[in-house]
Amino acid sequence: MNATIPVNEAEKEKDRLEISQKAQAAFDRGRKLYSEKKYVEALEPYLYAFDNGHLVSGWGGVRLSFIPAEIARLGEHHPPALEALKERRDAREKLIFEGIQDYDIYSEWVALNAYLKDSEHCIKVTKKLSKNKILDQDLKELVVSRNLELFLESDETELVNACLNNRGQMILHTLADYETQQFAPYFKEDPEETIRTQNSTKRRLVYQTVNLYRLLLIRNDTDKAKALAERVLESLPDRDLFAGLISLERSHGKKSRSKKLFEKAEKRLSTDDMAWLEATLQTEESAEEKEPGSITKAVEKKKKSKKKKS
Repeated sequence: MNATIPVNEAEKEKDRLEISQKAQAAFDRGRKLYSEKKYVEALEPYLYAFDNGHLVSGWGGVRLSFIPAEIARLGEHHPPALEALKERRDAREKLIFEGIQDYDIYSEWVALNAYLKDSEHCIKVTKKLSKNKILDQDLKELVVSRNLELFLESDETELVNACLNNRGQMILHTLADYETQQFAPYFKEDPEETIRTQNSTKRRLVYQTVNLYRLLLIRNDTDKAKALAERVLESLPDRDLFAGLISLERSHGKKSRSKKLFEKAEKRLSTDDMAWLEATLQTEESAEEKEPGSITKAVEKKKKSKKKKS
């Protein structure tokens, strides 16, 4: 299996469109084979899609999100898939140490580390590059952004703040998409597609909001966390969002803030959604009672881990 950067192959090919079409077909084939539990056969088309996906103009971030994520998932059933990702990660790492300055290579290296669940390796290499005085600022920003939680209590205050602000801006963009889709659906003549699009955007908005809220609580930026929650809940009083925010406040031992969120949920949610929220939170409480402090301990463990690494 080829673990090198596939740029040369692409440049030699006269018909880039043909490779692009093959990459898309390979991705579909990999998915199909995986769904059929033909794990060994699925690896080759998945890798072709990843290695040549930079030529597919419509993929955007797909190549560095869905494809490596699905290859990593394949690795749970077929370990050579993970080895293939490592080979590709190491090939890019070699180029970085050789002094190659290429944003695409940086992005691929950081993403591959993430899907290999090897943040420690990513940060270790970054520190080594810094020590050798060959750490490019673009790479540094990508590493911090992708591993933001591990840098929250580091000396990289300015960069961390910039990353947090970027995530806030992303949420505002997603929120704008969500509001637009509610009042001016893209697919007026296709109700099913409209609902799918709205639900997809809603899920993304909930995920982004809960994740940033969590990071802000870790930093004790409670005012910003509160402002974030209020802005999103104004347009999206969603039960999953309330559950995520309340759970985070409880995990940080902030009973008064979790109570206020719960009271707000009572005013905004339907009877059925409120019943779901109460049941979900009760299940969480029961788990906490069986192992007192389990949630808080998990939070503290993460904090201690960050201090050791920073």
